[in-house]
Amino acid sequence: MWSKEAEEVFLAGDPLQTLYPFWGSDPAYFLDWEGDLKVLPVSRRLPQNVWKIAGDLIEWCTPYRVPEIETKSEDAWIDIIDHDNLYGWLLSTPKNKNSTVFHLVRTKYTGLEVARTLYSLGIPFGGIWEYAWNKQSCYLYNAVLSVRLGSSISYSEFRALLDLYPEIDLISNTGCTKSEYLDMIHNGCAIPSLRAFDEKFLQLLRADDPFESLPLTPLAKEKFMGALRRKVPKIEYKDIKVYLLTIHGAKGMEADTVFLHTAITPAIKTAMFTQKERENEAYVWYVGITRTKSNIFFVTYTGKNYPIPGICS
Repeated sequence: MWSKEAEEVFLAGDPLQTLYPFWGSDPAYFLDWEGDLKVLPVSRRLPQNVWKIAGDLIEWCTPYRVPEIETKSEDAWIDIIDHDNLYGWLLSTPKNKNSTVFHLVRTKYTGLEVARTLYSLGIPFGGIWEYAWNKQSCYLYNAVLSVRLGSSISYSEFRALLDLYPEIDLISNTGCTKSEYLDMIHNGCAIPSLRAFDEKFLQLLRADDPFESLPLTPLAKEKFMGALRRKVPKIEYKDIKVYLLTIHGAKGMEADTVFLHTAITPAIKTAMFTQKERENEAYVWYVGITRTKSNIFFVTYTGKNYPIPGICS
């Protein structure tokens, strides 16, 4: 479209990351584009041993060859973890709190099992919205902690508790309605205080399982209780470093450490009987492998793995 209006057109990117074939994306379209092909010969992010795995996959499954490029001098830590051992592995392995971590899955269906493992470990994470922690869930968890610890509560935490029950007035001892009290806070005439809540409601939040009494989905309760059991302190959404993403959702992103979950569905396995679909699937996993800056761990699932040369079959 643009080429018809411009004197010069530059296409910049990696043609082997064309993982949207249903939108007409195909490496041949870019590689066969009329004009000169210039390969930038340096990757300032990828370790050499990671690049080799990605290259072997492309050359095994597609008609293309990866270019010779200069990579980072130090090798990545590469390991294979059976998914049954993931819980123990994450529990016992030291973590760098300042590093970013991706758990990459092929489908959201696989993501649910990974999410539950992270819940049980009390690891807050972003990413797939059905499973991840968002700002509102952080506020709610922090609000419950404030009640249990008897500490001060922020306006956002205060509001998170009120928003659970839009039709019920939980406020007592204030002589006004919920909306009136919130207006007073906005106008500086009042401050968020646990004393404003009905004492029976506060007692529910001090119970062994405070989330059982709240109108939440079973998955949300599982998430919050996992953090509470692990004694996770108040969670700042901006400080979350772990993300659960589909490979498609991670395209264009990078992390210090990647856990690449290799499980595929029966439908994907069946589709790969055709050569074209086998190629298309390779481009997806090529993207997954190349998201890391330092370490990559392949989490394997017996009988369900996407075959990656030298890693799993």
